[in-house]
Amino acid sequence: MRFEWFIATRYLTKGRKNSFISIISLVSILGIAIGVAALIIALALINGFQNDVRNRILSSSAHIMITDRLGDGIDDYQNLAARVENKFPR
Repeated sequence: MRFEWFIATRYLTKGRKNSFISIISLVSILGIAIGVAALIIALALINGFQNDVRNRILSSSAHIMITDRLGDGIDDYQNLAARVENKFPR
């Protein structure tokens, strides 16, 4: 029997006069197990939500944004779009 299992069975299965200690130990172990499970589930949900939000944000924004300095608009934007398309092909 491994050392860890020996210690666990020794303290969890005490004699009749210390059965209250066994109940407390069992409730403590169950509480810790439920807490760890809740943390794992919460982290998995947050990670999935984070990936979903990141994908939605990145899919709705352009990879390249071209603006003019004065804010008047870009004259001959079709020519500029063609030049950008030739420089950065898909």
